[in-house]
Amino acid sequence: MLTRELIKNMLTDHQLRVVDTPGNAFVNACPGSGETRSASARMVSIARSGRRVAACSYSNVSADLMRNAITRDFGVILGPEHYVGTLHGFLLKYVLYPFGHLVTGSDKEIRVTLGQGPELIIGDVQTRMPLGSFCFRPDGSVFARSVPKRFRLTKEQATSEGGDLARTRKLHLARSGFVTADDAMYFSLRCLREFPVVAESVAARFDEVLVDEAQDTSALQLDCLRALIETGKLKSLVLVGDVEQSIYSFNGASPSGCTQLAKDLGLADIHLSENHRSSQVICDVTARFSKREEAESAVGPHADCDITPELVIYDPTNPTEVMSSFSARLDDLGIEPSGAVVLARANRVVDLLNGRASLDEVGERVAALGRVLTGHVGGRTLSLQDVRTIEKVLVYCAWGEDLGHIEPERRWQLRQACMHVLDGVPAPSLPAKAWNVRVRTKVASAVATLTSQPAHAAGPSLRSTGLPESIAASEFFGSPSSSVLVAQTVHDVKGESREAVIVVADPLKGNRRNPAQGDVWSQPLMAEGGSTPTDPEELRIVFVALSRAQRYCALALPSHTPQEVIDRFVGGGFQLA
Repeated sequence: MLTRELIKNMLTDHQLRVVDTPGNAFVNACPGSGETRSASARMVSIARSGRRVAACSYSNVSADLMRNAITRDFGVILGPEHYVGTLHGFLLKYVLYPFGHLVTGSDKEIRVTLGQGPELIIGDVQTRMPLGSFCFRPDGSVFARSVPKRFRLTKEQATSEGGDLARTRKLHLARSGFVTADDAMYFSLRCLREFPVVAESVAARFDEVLVDEAQDTSALQLDCLRALIETGKLKSLVLVGDVEQSIYSFNGASPSGCTQLAKDLGLADIHLSENHRSSQVICDVTARFSKREEAESAVGPHADCDITPELVIYDPTNPTEVMSSFSARLDDLGIEPSGAVVLARANRVVDLLNGRASLDEVGERVAALGRVLTGHVGGRTLSLQDVRTIEKVLVYCAWGEDLGHIEPERRWQLRQACMHVLDGVPAPSLPAKAWNVRVRTKVASAVATLTSQPAHAAGPSLRSTGLPESIAASEFFGSPSSSVLVAQTVHDVKGESREAVIVVADPLKGNRRNPAQGDVWSQPLMAEGGSTPTDPEELRIVFVALSRAQRYCALALPSHTPQEVIDRFVGGGFQLA
């Protein structure tokens, strides 16, 4: 049986405060503080006392980390009276699916669509936007969260010209039983607000709701939490997170809303300021990119490592030189490539660093299918998302629809067609271009089992001019081996640790309207306390990236970076390599 003594042996006194706080709390946790393990220990403690707890997180990855900590670290198997998963999944399971028809007016089972939905024509036939680019606010109005590349309208203009139409179309789809993942949160909020008995029944189901990575929670989800706690039926709400690590604004993350909710509800403040991951030198430098007045205290095994963070200058016409210079530096430090990572803000820069064609050149559909199928042949276990990637291609080719709109009777037929694609995938040792030709034939064969009149022919739909003729498909689409240094986006490694990290600024030059990335990152390092950042999330991006490092971190700037910007980084604790 898990005793208090066992939990005490697994956590520091600093972390035990998360377990021991009796009621409502906001756990403000620095990078490497062990907040997920501490939150898991709290959940185990509550469950062992006979109370019911729902532990939610922003992503499936983080939810899995909690599940693993509960079972592996604490040896506990939770019963069905508890919940561990994403906050999105929690609201779907307990609110939208059972009660959503009350606000959507649908007499059909509600289904969450996976794609962007149909396109809207805004103003004239040349201006089209996916319905999924528009999102609900908590008050029921609609705004454009994003616009396509090279679009003639700004987000504000798209909201003004297309917001009302998007709202009408969304409500119509909801009456038909279809909602986007984001709209699902809006209709969940309406259920809780318009039907108090629903809010009370969900709140009474649990004694505590604990939300990890609370800084990434959307405004809609935060209002759902507010509706639950205001019923008086939920005994406690615990938010765990760090607003300095909120980097998902494109998904509606609301760090200011998170802190405001904690303030409005009077949640007790618990600060986890001990870093078990990084050296003190790294903590001191990374703190400059956050709003914290003091750097966290390094207490882990690398706390005394004295390798100074470095600044690397690279040729913007040859970004791959960053990979080779960083690899050489790793050799000097005795760090294996498997323990290091090269990070960038955007997929475009990652592709440049890895020497690959970008998605714009290859095509997103071709790239996604290629990664799934080469991974499958290589022995990787397919996830549900992998299967859905194949199904989305088949649905597009066969019926020209969104995967979420497929009727139940066609689901089995679609899954069989998916298995047809997976049965006999061409050998990934073939050159990528030749491999793609054979895959297109395979997909066309699978589509023929679904319909005799496909909406889009598989050949043109999966044709790509960006595929190489000499590089094997497994190498082009697959993940490099652990012995090869690879670039990733910052979002790919959030929550992870690496011995060494280098963050590469975009090689593009900036202008008055869009400053260069290195310039933006240097703003908090300016004299006299820095300046107001032009893009606060850009600073959170570089803070998250650098704080993944345990022993060594570096930042790479293109050689056209002005000397005054370079001087800011040197003055902020970086040493020119």
